[in-house]
Amino acid sequence: EYLVLCGTSGTHLDCFVSQPSQRTLKKLPIQFDFGRGPVLALQATKLNRLNSMDTDTRNIDPVIVCLGTSSGSLLVCAAQEPLFSLNEMHQFANVPPTSTFLKVLWEIEQAHHSGVNVLDVRWNTHHKRLYVATGGDDGGVGLFVLQFEFGESGAVSVVDCKNYRSDFVHSAGVRGIWLHLDQRESSLTSTVVSAGMDQQLSVIRWIDVGTGIPF
Repeated sequence: EYLVLCGTSGTHLDCFVSQPSQRTLKKLPIQFDFGRGPVLALQATKLNRLNSMDTDTRNIDPVIVCLGTSSGSLLVCAAQEPLFSLNEMHQFANVPPTSTFLKVLWEIEQAHHSGVNVLDVRWNTHHKRLYVATGGDDGGVGLFVLQFEFGESGAVSVVDCKNYRSDFVHSAGVRGIWLHLDQRESSLTSTVVSAGMDQQLSVIRWIDVGTGIPF
């Protein structure tokens, strides 16, 4: 079974589960309400620990969900251990309408001056950093570098976040974005390609030379 999160015109996410036998999605009676305005962009990724010596099955690779809202906020959330299995969600009608399945780890309130239209996410295992590229309705492009720390039993936290934003990259809202990380021995290059409603394609490149500070 697959769990599907879907942004709505309200302030919450809806949750669906796949039904392979019927090839359909069933809406679950739970919502994730963040109260930050409609969710315009959403992407999930798994943070691979890359530790072959770790035999503790509790130390699973956490799933991170990044959300961009119409108010310009960027939220980075961790998917917690569900209170109910997917089968139990099917069976019980008294599942709480607002679930704690998603925990907000970090929030950038003004990632853009208006809505965060699109985002793309990449995980760097070596440095334990999550790179999030965003495109806003204000025509700007952002790069957010979050430093992660792992604890026991799958616990994860964000200990630092560096923000880099280029305003007025486009004269209209950004409608497409793509992020590529090029890891070399002594540097890491982040290339962000954005497409705007102004019918322009932009390429921005940040180079990290080991200090954690792109320029």
